[in-house]
Amino acid sequence: MHSTLSTNKILMLTGLTLSIFLLSSYRVIGYIGFAIIIAVAIACAKKIHIDTIFKTAMLCASVLSIRFIIQVLCGQWYANTTGSLLFQIFIYFYIILIRNSKFRIEEWKWIFSKYTLTIFFISIYLLMRNQLSYSSFFSSMFGNIVLVGFGIALIMTSLEKKNRKRLWWLLILIIFIYCTYKSDMRSAVVGELVGIAFSLYSSIRNEGKRFNKLFFIIVVFVCFSMPYLYLELYSPSTSVTREISSRMQNYILRFSSKRMFSGRNDLWPHIINSFEGHQLLGNGIGFNPGEIYNTALSTHNLFFFLRLEQGLVGLFSFMLLLSAIWEEYYTNKKNKTTFYVQGFLVTVLIQQTFSLGLIGGKGAFSVGCWTVFIAFCKMQEYKNEV
Repeated sequence: MHSTLSTNKILMLTGLTLSIFLLSSYRVIGYIGFAIIIAVAIACAKKIHIDTIFKTAMLCASVLSIRFIIQVLCGQWYANTTGSLLFQIFIYFYIILIRNSKFRIEEWKWIFSKYTLTIFFISIYLLMRNQLSYSSFFSSMFGNIVLVGFGIALIMTSLEKKNRKRLWWLLILIIFIYCTYKSDMRSAVVGELVGIAFSLYSSIRNEGKRFNKLFFIIVVFVCFSMPYLYLELYSPSTSVTREISSRMQNYILRFSSKRMFSGRNDLWPHIINSFEGHQLLGNGIGFNPGEIYNTALSTHNLFFFLRLEQGLVGLFSFMLLLSAIWEEYYTNKKNKTTFYVQGFLVTVLIQQTFSLGLIGGKGAFSVGCWTVFIAFCKMQEYKNEV
């Protein structure tokens, strides 16, 4: 039993490491990693128990399936329908498997530490070659993997008991933040800073469940509203927003040497207009901005992606899943590591207001995030192991 778990532990690490190649020109290696991950997840899944995470994941999968059936009956089919459907179904299936995995916290800790060091050394290599924002090997997407590394490093700073190891992970964390900045992912940097601030505040103050839940609601509301605020700042309708926009543009230009508006001001109005008449169930699985006008861009927003494909029903179902995961972290608030995991989730949600990948697009980023999110839902193990 123990040797089998050790083998599966090594295979899971191998799969996660190889999955990084999904972003590169050697994508076939990434697919092998994907196959290893799902095989290990199936092998390590215990008897499925029906909890809130299981129910909400199944709800998301059901909404997705019903929307697809409606499309088939109506004869709606888009170029990316099959790919989007299969990938999202895979994610919800994977969530259930990892939730019921035999891996304990110490096994996950070993897997994540080695996986993060791999990300760290690749990041340093690309940083030294000034290729974090773009390389011929990883294109412009490696910053998403850096974000996964940041999340694990953040959690490891709270898991380690020895100060020397904790300082080591803190150093890696700081370097990851710098690498995120150098990868031109400004929203991710903001998310990282907010995630750290929340983690530290919550672990020190240990606020009650009401504050914890309220913070999650506020983050979701801000992320949902961000595209509309962004467009208002791009084309101010009042003197107040005009002044705010001017100040923010000057500050961001000094901070990043880049313009505040990066083209989403051209993309998002088309997407918002396409919601009209399709608010409840969306336009269909695989429907993307390329179906609206001549563009190869994605929605660059997780919330818009869900609304475009599955409408408010799909978005609400997905928010229930995230809420269930957030609540599970808080089940045992005595362990402050839970706040650091929540901090990583906050980081990703903020980053996803200007990007996409958690349930569509970047498979390596998606699998990395969900593995971390769900692995640390096992609160009952913290009492004895951490």
